[in-house]
This record gives sequence, C-alpha cells and structure tokens, in this order.
Amino acid sequence: MRFAQFLEQYRKNLTDAVTLEELLQEAKQNHRVQKLLPVYVMKDRNTFNHLLRLADKDPYARKIAAHARMTVETLAKSKKKSVKMKRLLGHLADITDVSMQTNSITMEDWEFDGYSRVINSYFVTNKVFTPFKALRHRQKMDSVDWENLIGPNN
Repeated sequence: MRFAQFLEQYRKNLTDAVTLEELLQEAKQNHRVQKLLPVYVMKDRNTFNHLLRLADKDPYARKIAAHARMTVETLAKSKKKSVKMKRLLGHLADITDVSMQTNSITMEDWEFDGYSRVINSYFVTNKVFTPFKALRHRQKMDSVDWENLIGPNN
C-alpha cells in the first residue's frame, strides 16, 4: 500500500470530512484528526500546496504546515532509519521543500510523538521492519533472566 493510499484510508476511518478546509475545521475539535493532519497534508504536493495557500489566511493552517515541516526535519535527524524509512523521508522532504519559516511555532505546540505514530502505523500496516521495533524487542530479550528461566533440575 502506498503512503497516500494509507493516509486516505486512515482519514476515511477517522472522519467524514473530505476537503482540506473541512479537515482543518474538524481538527480544531477532534484530537485524532489533529494528530493525522500534519502527516495527511504530506500525502502529495497538491495537498501541501493547497494547505500553504490556506495558511496565508488561516493561522491554524499555518501551524499545521509548520508542524508537517518540523516532523520531516525531526525524522530526518534520527540516526537509525531503514531503507524504506529513508525512501519515505525523501518523498516527504520533496513535498515539504518550500521556503517557509517554522520558527514562529513554539515547541510546546508541537507534538512529534502523536504525528510519528501515524507514520509508524503505516510501516506496521505494511509490515516494514522499523528500528523502534528492533529496539523494543532487544529490550525485552535483555530483561529475561535466561539462567533461571527453567527451574533447577531435580
């Protein structure tokens, strides 16, 4: 499943809003739509450009555009990335490659954890191995007491 298809399916399961304007209005009341929106607008260049046109008039749209850009920048700075994650990041960076400033948004407004869960859900849906999954698995395996796992032989 392609990233844009995944985001469309995710949106359809979450809300009946179809247009970007409707999604922006619903995101102000619905926390789950609010978490989806910064990633959703990066599904293709037309959607992101439409958001930028709306951002000229709507401060909330400008905030969402800045959050989308900051999400891509933060993911790009992470050290452990799979090949598929690098490919997706290249795609997202191409879409958000605009000369906009993100410093007007404070970090308190920005919730990377919520936005990254949408991207991680995409990889889980496609059963793509992620470094986060490997790290969690390694931590679980390290916590097992292998010496005393099976009782003493009597």
